[in-house]
Amino acid sequence: MHQMISAIIHTKNEEKNIAQAIHSVTWADEVLVVDMESTDATVATAQGLGARILQVPNADYADPARAAGIRAALYPWIVYIDADELIPAELAKKLRALAENPTADAYMLPRANYMFGHLIAHTGWGADQDKQFRFFRRDALEVHPNIHRKPSLMPGKKMEVLTEKQVPAIVHFNYVDSNHFLTKLLRYTDIEAKAMDPEIPGTLRMMSVAAKEFVLRYIALQGFRDGWRGLYLSLLMVTYRITALEKAAEIAERKAEGTIESRYERIAKEVLDGYAAKQG
Repeated sequence: MHQMISAIIHTKNEEKNIAQAIHSVTWADEVLVVDMESTDATVATAQGLGARILQVPNADYADPARAAGIRAALYPWIVYIDADELIPAELAKKLRALAENPTADAYMLPRANYMFGHLIAHTGWGADQDKQFRFFRRDALEVHPNIHRKPSLMPGKKMEVLTEKQVPAIVHFNYVDSNHFLTKLLRYTDIEAKAMDPEIPGTLRMMSVAAKEFVLRYIALQGFRDGWRGLYLSLLMVTYRITALEKAAEIAERKAEGTIESRYERIAKEVLDGYAAKQG
């Protein structure tokens, strides 16, 4: 019996990428675009290419859209990609074969990341370093709506990890430039900080988090082999981690002392009261 596959793509203002993403999954039996309130031509383009559209609220990150798409998919096997990703033809052929003769219920696939115009081979973004659950039976995984939380395998289900030597990697056109990275950093750290316990982390904790992230990216994940980009990306991820902590600290301070603006207003009043006292 032919095993049916749903391909899911989540979108938010992806008119530049959506057509090529859809073309890379037309081998699936259904293409479902889960759109997060796009205001550009994303939906019209996807509809014109025959995709089914599911509209969901914009959460400013993809995880809730993925979970909604999996619930709405028509078929038992799921492949999902971001709008800035492509499934190579040889990988599509392999996934179709696995659906017909599965060796597991869920598969982790390698993902090749292009960042700042170049393929990154290490620093945590190498194809085998960035393997992800992207092909699975719908009942095999629990997909969480929380930001950057990886799916978890359901009890009794079997997973298999495929390497770049076994299958071609998903192609991911990741951050285009520094502005792209920093824009997402600001948005994602807002979301992560709100999910943290609001607390003042302290200098030692800040230093510890920064050091661990840098050692992980640059040393353990061999970012040094990516040249200056590996160093830059390692430092950017240090900035990401400590920015999330700093924003959590801001939340704690606002709860304890009011907004920063209100504090500045009090300080300004004290300064200006000094003039009034002199005039009196």
